[in-house]
Amino acid sequence: MKHYTVSKSICLAICLFLIGISAFAQKKIVLDFATKKITAFEVKDTLRGGDMYQLQIKNINTFLYKIAIQTKDTITEHQLKFPGFGSLNPDSMKTLTATLSSLSLLSSVAPVYGQQKMLGEDENVRPTKTRKEIEAARIEAVKERIDAEHRQLQNNVDDLEIVKTRIDSQSFAVKKFMLSALVEDTSNTIFNKLGGKTYSIDRVLRSMDDIRSSLAQEQKSVIDNYAQYLDDLADYQDIINASAEIKNADGKVKTIYDLLKKTIGDALALVDASICEDVLKKMVVVENNRKREYLSLPFQLTGDQTRMHITIMPRDSGSYLQTYCTDYVFPWAKNWFVGVGSSFYVSFLHDEAYSTVTTISTDTSYKVIQENPGYIEIGMQAMMMFGFCQSDYGYCYLSFGPAISISNKIKPRLLIGAGYALGTKNLFTIGLNLIGGEVDRKSEAIQLDTKYARKPEQISVSRMDYGIAFTVGYVFNL
Repeated sequence: MKHYTVSKSICLAICLFLIGISAFAQKKIVLDFATKKITAFEVKDTLRGGDMYQLQIKNINTFLYKIAIQTKDTITEHQLKFPGFGSLNPDSMKTLTATLSSLSLLSSVAPVYGQQKMLGEDENVRPTKTRKEIEAARIEAVKERIDAEHRQLQNNVDDLEIVKTRIDSQSFAVKKFMLSALVEDTSNTIFNKLGGKTYSIDRVLRSMDDIRSSLAQEQKSVIDNYAQYLDDLADYQDIINASAEIKNADGKVKTIYDLLKKTIGDALALVDASICEDVLKKMVVVENNRKREYLSLPFQLTGDQTRMHITIMPRDSGSYLQTYCTDYVFPWAKNWFVGVGSSFYVSFLHDEAYSTVTTISTDTSYKVIQENPGYIEIGMQAMMMFGFCQSDYGYCYLSFGPAISISNKIKPRLLIGAGYALGTKNLFTIGLNLIGGEVDRKSEAIQLDTKYARKPEQISVSRMDYGIAFTVGYVFNL
């Protein structure tokens, strides 16, 4: 018994929860932009005053189109901008490559004799080689060092070319990914070829980290190599200055190092934190809109019916895309209504008519006879109507209201009835009513065909009566 009570309580709680969810569930207008069709119109006839509803547009590219509801924009106005990492200045790379190409391996240079002190030479020790041989060896050492630096610089330039290619490739990949966001149909092969499904923020982050790390290592290598080069040739300035060819080669090496340091600095600036941040922000925007769906904030129906005007227009006039406009009126029609109107009625509720006949002989006598004015009554009614059970042609209705008869004696009437109203807003009504009111009836004190010596003062009296009435009229649906 206890188990049954617990189960019953749980079921009751679940029912209350589901009722609460259904009560607060918001109705939607769902538009599939790909097919240009309404896939759900939950507000068609179930929406009531005070209810919330939303507009949902599926398969819409918000980078291509902007949505305006009732002339108020709901999302941002500006077009999608294409970020990139830029590229190294072509002139810098050309100058660097041309300068490096002009630095060829040094040819044999004739020894330059002088009185300079030789590296490692001790004045107190008689050299084992002649001065000419030592001078030639020093010149050869300088040439070999410059030639070695030439090869090292070639490696540095080659490495920088590789990094430049990687930056250009990464920038191109990002731009392709951003371009894929403008493809309207994601099932199109162009979308896949542009990397719409395969490229990701994670790949950009890894690639940028690798490029920044490579440039930092290259920068350190260039700085260390240049410092080592200057240190190695510090004691050979006499040799360098004595030969125009060696001096020119040494100057080109230094120029190339300066160009390398500047170019590496420019490359690092292309992938610095602010540039990467701008690129990633744009990619995050694309990811946020990958669902390709628009869902409005809830609207509230404040009256019986509303009109929603929707405009979907291209963000870029140069895209040559269409502009779409539509209006939705909902709820389409209520399955009930309250209205006021008027009608004519025909009823069997009527007054009886009597007259007196005067007979003059030896004395004057009076006799009451019944006239035949007819057995129907025509009148007008002002009615309040409640319509229900809507069909394709109209409503069933209940009505009530006061009326007056159209006769020589105007009598007040009250009609209560039902019928059918044809139409939606302006309705033609046909009804069957119960009619009640005062009617003239013969007084009980008067007898027909009886002679009276004096003329009767009051033949008929007013009594309450009821009957059946048929009505035909017009009602305006409030």
